[in-house]
Order: sequence, then C-alpha cells, then structure tokens
Amino acid sequence: MKSKKVDENWVAVNIRHTFSSPPVVLAQCVSVNGSSAVSTRIRNVTTNFFEVRLQEKEGSTDEGNHNYEEAHYILLEQHKNAFIVDNVTDTWKKLPFHLGGAYVASYLFGSVQTMAGPDTCALCQNMVNIGDYNIMLEEETSFDSEIAHPFSERVSILRLFKGLIFYCSGKQMIT
Repeated sequence: MKSKKVDENWVAVNIRHTFSSPPVVLAQCVSVNGSSAVSTRIRNVTTNFFEVRLQEKEGSTDEGNHNYEEAHYILLEQHKNAFIVDNVTDTWKKLPFHLGGAYVASYLFGSVQTMAGPDTCALCQNMVNIGDYNIMLEEETSFDSEIAHPFSERVSILRLFKGLIFYCSGKQMIT
C-alpha cells in the first residue's frame, strides 16, 4: 500500500512495478483536512502511471477548493479476484463471476477508475445470492435529490474470501 498527498487537482502517480496490463487500482482518502466530504477519483490508468484527485460533494460551498488530504492506494495485477468492470452506470450490473454450488462468503472492495461524469458518485453493491454480486453507481444528494449517474464508468473490483488472507513469516496479518 502506498500513499499520496492530493487535493482537487489531478496528480500523476508513477507505477514502479511492472504490470502486464493496466492494474486494478483501489484508492481511498484517509484523512480529514477540510469541512466538505470528498471522494477519491482515479483516471488514465496505464501500466506506467495513473492520475488521482479528490472530488468534493456537489453541494460544497467552497467552490471545489480542498485542502491536501492523504490518499492510500493499492495496485493489483488483474486476475479472477481483482478485475476491471467496464460500462458501470446507475443500473445494476451483474459481476462476471459465480461460485456455482459453492457457498463461500466473500467481500468486495472497489474504486471508480474513470471520471466520465461531472458529479460525485459512489460504488454500490448488492449481494443477490451468496457469492453473486451486482454493482452500480449512485450520485450523492448534497445539491439536488437525484441520484442517477448515467455516465459509463470503469470500476476496479477486489474480491476477498472469508478467512486468512495474508500470512507472512508465521504471523497472521489480516483475517
């Protein structure tokens, strides 16, 4: 996991690891240095770099100017449990995996990897059956009451399974 100081302006982050295709990027603001809520936005993900910025809620009164915040991010090679979903909008979209008859609890983490529309949006998820998920985007309501996000965005997804995730030198790190 890495971190970057960001505000409302796009900042390029160089990728030092070699990826065979653009990585799955998960990012989140982890500090509070302003009065307005923010979303962490990502765009232009390549094998060499990506861009990140903060986006304030639509009804912010400080005209989009935001103090620097700390954003943490993680980059993952694409595989069956870390992948990109294209064309995500405000309509539920079934994720491209199914566990068959296996009933295994899993957890989803995701980030929007593009900024096609001007309004702040968030990733919503819905588990329809154990292991089967739908996702969609929804806008916040600080300025108006509509939540539609008809813009087609790219979303990165990480699926983790219940139980031991990382094991290093005999020490359990995450469960």
